[in-house]
Amino acid sequence: MQETNITKFFKRVFSNKTFISAFVTSLLSLLVIIAIGAGLVWHYRANVFGYFAKEYLKEAQK
Repeated sequence: MQETNITKFFKRVFSNKTFISAFVTSLLSLLVIIAIGAGLVWHYRANVFGYFAKEYLKEAQK
């Protein structure tokens, strides 16, 4: 069975060590950013909930 151009392309790209290291670095960076964002949301959750609760109560009293 003859390989298609796409198969050759993927074999060439994924055999490149630079691509793999860049991909892993990018993935780890994304995970760190998500973790920091989730931590900030978790830390400020009470303030955010309090703000929206006050706004809801103001609207409910009208």
